[in-house]
Amino acid sequence: TRAEVEEFLGARGIGWREDASNQDRRFARNRIRRDLLPQLAREWNPGIAKGLGQLADLAGEEELWWAAKIGRLAGKLAIEEDGGFEIRAASLASLPVAVLRRLVRSLIQQAGGGPAEFDHVEKVIGLARSERGSGCVELPGVRVERSFDWIRFTSAAALQNQPDAVPDAVPDAVPDAVIVEVP
Repeated sequence: TRAEVEEFLGARGIGWREDASNQDRRFARNRIRRDLLPQLAREWNPGIAKGLGQLADLAGEEELWWAAKIGRLAGKLAIEEDGGFEIRAASLASLPVAVLRRLVRSLIQQAGGGPAEFDHVEKVIGLARSERGSGCVELPGVRVERSFDWIRFTSAAALQNQPDAVPDAVPDAVPDAVIVEVP
């Protein structure tokens, strides 16, 4: 608690500074800390702060375990290619949903996307499970494309550096072309 932190610092002669923004109720974090949590403790559960702390600890430990597991799985299934990753659509679609969602979220982030929202992940899953062999999902910082049996996660930065596949205009003559006649 705040009181425990202040006591800890005071006992060791360590000073601290108050950030004025911590008093500003325009910020949701302050309204939660100063209004909502005390109300929940009064009206619902006096041990809510301790329970939320324990839940945060549990979630943090589980997230570390999942991150290691998903990292190993990505290493087995995904191929790193030119600013992105490729993975077989069937490999993605066959995974249990909990693993699938975490792997998709990880690949989006590794390819340069920001934190993936639920809808972003579900759109990519839809692409992997689709009967169609093509499709594209544009996400913040990353494009996810399906081409036949493959799903490709490409960073927006890598896409900007790729030359266009087809020139805007085909010239009438090729400069410095050499014509060789074969006898």
